[in-house]
Amino acid sequence: MAERYLITKVATVEGAAVPELVKLKIARDEKLAEEKKAAIEAQKKTRQEERAKLKERTAAYEKEYADNAAELVKLRREAKVNGNFFVEPEAKLLFVVRIAGIIKMSPKPRKVLQLLRLKQLHNGVFLKVNKPILNMLKLVQPYVTYGFPSLKTVRELVYKRGFGKVNKQRIPLSSNDIISDSLGKFGIHGVEDIIHEIYTVGPNFKQVSNFLWPFKLSSPKGGFINKRHGFCEGRGGDWGNREERTDESIGGPADQVASVEGAAVPELVKLKVARDEKLAEEKKAAIAAIKKTKEEERAKLKERTAAYEKEYAEASKELVKLRREAKVNGNFFVEPEAKLLFVVRIAGIIKMSPKPRKVLQLLRLKQLHNGVFLKVNKPILNMLKLVQPYVTYGYPSLKTVRELVYKRGFGKVNKQRIPLSSNDIISESLGKFGIHGMEDIIHEIYTVGPNFKQVSNFLWPFKLSSPKGGFINKRHGFCEGRGGDWGNREELINDLLRRMN
Repeated sequence: MAERYLITKVATVEGAAVPELVKLKIARDEKLAEEKKAAIEAQKKTRQEERAKLKERTAAYEKEYADNAAELVKLRREAKVNGNFFVEPEAKLLFVVRIAGIIKMSPKPRKVLQLLRLKQLHNGVFLKVNKPILNMLKLVQPYVTYGFPSLKTVRELVYKRGFGKVNKQRIPLSSNDIISDSLGKFGIHGVEDIIHEIYTVGPNFKQVSNFLWPFKLSSPKGGFINKRHGFCEGRGGDWGNREERTDESIGGPADQVASVEGAAVPELVKLKVARDEKLAEEKKAAIAAIKKTKEEERAKLKERTAAYEKEYAEASKELVKLRREAKVNGNFFVEPEAKLLFVVRIAGIIKMSPKPRKVLQLLRLKQLHNGVFLKVNKPILNMLKLVQPYVTYGYPSLKTVRELVYKRGFGKVNKQRIPLSSNDIISESLGKFGIHGMEDIIHEIYTVGPNFKQVSNFLWPFKLSSPKGGFINKRHGFCEGRGGDWGNREELINDLLRRMN
């Protein structure tokens, strides 16, 4: 196709008659060649002029930055000489970085992050400091970190990670023409124009910010401290406002105060060094205290676990002893009444009347194959009578309770389903009841202790699989002659749970 538009050279033999059409074609090609040459020269000249203007503007920007920095230094010195405090000017520019993914995020923060164009992990955008933006950041604080970037950080980000948005496509800023085509009408023709407009939050900040594709940053070297806690909290964390310290997280190492040996050190630098040393000592002490507390708690949990195992063994031995005594004396031994039930839902919602549906909702059995631990008492047994055709239940053994909690156990924290991957999650929710670990939960459930209600409500309903080998017949009861599934299985519930876990 491209050959059709080439200006081809027509060869003619000297002295030979040249057809009229060939003459016209030669004349047209010569004219097009001249126009093309003139257009290239004009474009080249325009680019040179634009480059010269951009160079002048860049020099003016550098002078402006230097003048602003010198003015601040002058004002600080005047305040110090007069014995006054110098109030730093309020920041106008924010750089916001997303540090959390989309899992278990409620719709409102998700929508706000979408509006801020932070759709992926480690995405970053420049924002203007104003009331609407600050109110939006309050809603998404646990998912982002932000602060006031320096000129050096802005320049490094734009030069290294800057991409433009052209026709909804991510285009590298490899030429000033790309910038001129999109932002030329606002007087912005180069990368330095973009940096100046961003850093000074100029009148065309919105257009420039929208032209720049959200910055795709890497994971920080050394990793984050703790994404679950705020940067300004005592224990230290990541999310929230870092102010000027945002340069450390997105640009590189934090500024270190270096002083030449023997040289006079300014008072402000001394104060900064002392403050940083104090903060470092406090942080180190806090980390050591947390570590010590965790070690002590782990040791106590180990002791309690040993005590629980001893208690289970003694209870089992006592039952064996009583059975043997009854056999020797020729009496019957009545087994102790069960205190714990495990209820599994085996039927769906189709053709279910409102009353059983409400009872299943109260028992937290909202889905098929959901299971919960319940205390054996009259109200619970009366409720189970109403929903017998839709559930099966029985008395779980210690082994079954332990396998369920360890394999399928999830906690309910802020109405969210959280895996029990750490004892800290349990301590934060149940620590006030003296429950700090998995074995504490298992003991409280199996023995139906005084805090059974709180522990049972903390555990999210167990989501079990379909049983290996399937059910026998859900339409008939377990105790019927023909055999079925719904109803009370007593100790035989353990076999079913082993197939469903």
